[in-house]
Amino acid sequence: MEFFKRGRFEDFKVGISVAEVLEVAGDPDAITGPLPAIHLYGDLQLGFSEGGVLWYIALEPSGPEMALPGLPGARVRVKNFTFEEFANEAEVEGRLVVKCEPFVPGEYWWKFMGAEVFVQFDESGLLSVAGYSDRRLAN
Repeated sequence: MEFFKRGRFEDFKVGISVAEVLEVAGDPDAITGPLPAIHLYGDLQLGFSEGGVLWYIALEPSGPEMALPGLPGARVRVKNFTFEEFANEAEVEGRLVVKCEPFVPGEYWWKFMGAEVFVQFDESGLLSVAGYSDRRLAN
């Protein structure tokens, strides 16, 4: 749940280098191409600028479990989050969950009040995408 609050996922936070990510997570499962590029680690997507700086972090699970980086080269399967768990975590923290339209009118996302991680849930209530970016680092 730390990712939803602060946009930091385990050892990954925007501003670190591709070399730092490779040291911690090993080679990605897939890469979209030369920099700038997205590196895929299971259900975790890490976006790097042309200069190799991490500027985008997203989770895109497709089901009740997520595949996430473990030791370099390994993937760990963990339970996906539900909207109910998301909302309960906010309540425990004394934070509000807000519904917003940050990208396209009519496309609704959720977030913790004061956070910039945007989250969507599928019709069954499971997390379908959560993303954080710092566009200042994208170029």
